[in-house]
Amino acid sequence: MFWGNGFPASVMEVGICGGMVQTLATIQDSVPVAFQVALNTNNVYWLANDFESSPTISKCAKSGCGGSPTVLLTGPANSLGSIAVDNTSLYWTHYMVVPPYGYIMKMPIGGGAQTALTNQTNVVNIVTDSTDVYWLGTPPYFNAGLWKCGVSGCNLNPTQLSTIAGNAYLAVDNTNVYTADYGMGSVYACPKTGCGVNPTKLANGTNIQGIATDGVDVFWTDGNGTSGWISKCAVGGCGMSPTLLAFISDTPLGIAVDATSVYWTTASGVVMRAKK
Repeated sequence: MFWGNGFPASVMEVGICGGMVQTLATIQDSVPVAFQVALNTNNVYWLANDFESSPTISKCAKSGCGGSPTVLLTGPANSLGSIAVDNTSLYWTHYMVVPPYGYIMKMPIGGGAQTALTNQTNVVNIVTDSTDVYWLGTPPYFNAGLWKCGVSGCNLNPTQLSTIAGNAYLAVDNTNVYTADYGMGSVYACPKTGCGVNPTKLANGTNIQGIATDGVDVFWTDGNGTSGWISKCAVGGCGMSPTLLAFISDTPLGIAVDATSVYWTTASGVVMRAKK
């Protein structure tokens, strides 16, 4: 399992059954760094942003890189917002201070030519299934909602899947896109073909901080500021009665899932696991 540690800024790893925590890479910075981590078959990718200097996107082999990761991209301050990766390409959001104010970008996973897939404003998260890239735009901007664009591009003309919008998290499987809305505290499913104004609400929440899916269930972290819990719901719905998997006296944040277990990080810097 891999995650970003904000201060001191580093990318960490540990076996899925626990054991010794190891540092994959360290970033020299005097202030806390915000991370987003993405994985493909062979590598770990991360976006590091201290909100003062130039953000970077870097990679390191899962087996290690001798503490010397490859920096794939450096952007102007506060210009990089979210990343996603498959086995051929890296995708990210690039913000600008002048119209059109931002793009969904793509380049080969080893670095190289950069391609703008589409222009968008204020994207809060992106995911990919290797066929399309999906993202959420926040109101009051003109492109608020759930959108997608083919990984080969969409002539700067993406498809809107739903009008649902907010400071949300995303997960995708073979059929649906799932959103967990931080502002509204609800978990939704929307078919990849679109759902307009009628996404399926799977469950209500309080302060959702992360979402993941294995194609059978949707899992998310939730909390009330002093304690938190991990819940799941079948992708087809659970009668608005999700299953509680774990309750902790901490705030759970990012979440991941594999064939047997669900994993999450906490605000106090702990990595935890529970059976699905």
